[in-house]
Amino acid sequence: MVSLFEYFHVVKTNAVTAGCTTDIDAQKRVENDALQALQALERASASEQRFVRFTASSPVAVHIIELPSRAISFCNSAWFEMLGIAPVPVSQLDSSWTDGILEQDLPTIRDSLHRILTTHEPQTIQFRFRRMFLSGDGHRYQSWGSSISHPELDEHGAVKAIMTTTTDISHLKWAEDVQRSRVEEALEAKRQNEVFIDMTSQ
Repeated sequence: MVSLFEYFHVVKTNAVTAGCTTDIDAQKRVENDALQALQALERASASEQRFVRFTASSPVAVHIIELPSRAISFCNSAWFEMLGIAPVPVSQLDSSWTDGILEQDLPTIRDSLHRILTTHEPQTIQFRFRRMFLSGDGHRYQSWGSSISHPELDEHGAVKAIMTTTTDISHLKWAEDVQRSRVEEALEAKRQNEVFIDMTSQ
């Protein structure tokens, strides 16, 4: 007969210790991926904030159009100033913002948008605003803008947004007109002088 002491001794010496081991490598990978995603979001947020701060004080007008809705998701104060419209939150903007552009030049803008959608390449155009500006000679002239539009593509290669920067070139256009007028006046004066010489030499 086996004593109680001997029984427990046998069990203790012959027992197999059982347990489970958890593989924490997969968990660590998940945690690391989540941390990297969070850091990427923080960097993106910081970059977006820097972009907003930069464009807020920039004299260059910036606006972003989302597709296919064609709704404006971002614009800075210079954009409102160039269009000559009152600033409002982007959520309140509709297609009426095009009223700030001279009607005759709207086809130019629509053609540029069409080319971006078909070629996926940046487009540069010049167009006139409705608003007038006071030139250096004290006269009122049509305002001009020069814009460069860049498409943003999604993972399938389709255009999902268009970012456009516009520079006010009104003074440049005015200077070109002044220069052209002076050249025309000089040529006309030369022609009249030649006519006068021909008449007096006869």
